[in-house]
Amino acid sequence: MRNGRIVMHSSKDPLHGVTLEALLNALVARYGWAEMARQVNIN
Repeated sequence: MRNGRIVMHSSKDPLHGVTLEALLNALVARYGWAEMARQVNIN
């Protein structure tokens, strides 16, 4: 708030406000766990 007014800031980040849960759910819906496991090499 500034001078009793609420100041809104816009973000240029396309992921601003997107939770990790929402992001993961969207990826699983699109690719599935098997394809994500194939694409991401985790040692």
